[in-house]
Parts: sequence; structure tokens; C-alpha cells
Amino acid sequence: MSAEELADYTAEFLDRCTSRIVGVGQEQYACGSHQQFEALHPIKIVDYALEEVEDLANYAAMQHIRLRRIRSALEGIL
Repeated sequence: MSAEELADYTAEFLDRCTSRIVGVGQEQYACGSHQQFEALHPIKIVDYALEEVEDLANYAAMQHIRLRRIRSALEGIL
């Protein structure tokens, strides 16, 4: 992968992130002239962030399982 290809991928990734803000995020969190998080108590924001970290850890574990299975399958082929 060239630096240009990596930059293109990163730009596409960020476009997907942005589309979530103006798509599902807007439906769930827009409150007129502000976003819901702007009015949240800081402790609530920390609680939400902790939940997101827990979700990321679960997704990482799922990916780890799948990657180990793919690696095992590749070992049998390569």
C-alpha cells in the first residue's frame, strides 16, 4: 500500500465517520442548536466513554477470535 493509498483510505474512513454524525447521530443526538453531549454532566460523558471502551474491547476479542481462525485456516493452505 502506497502512502497515497493509505491517505485515500483514511479520507474514506473519516467520510464514513462524518456521515454517521449527520445521519444516525443527528437523529439520535441533535437538539436544535446543540448536540446532546454538550449538555451532559461530565460524569455522564465519562460513563458513556467507559461503556464505549468496553464495547471496543469486546469487538477486539471477537476480531481476535476470527483472526486466529483465519490464521489456522491459512496455515493449512500455505
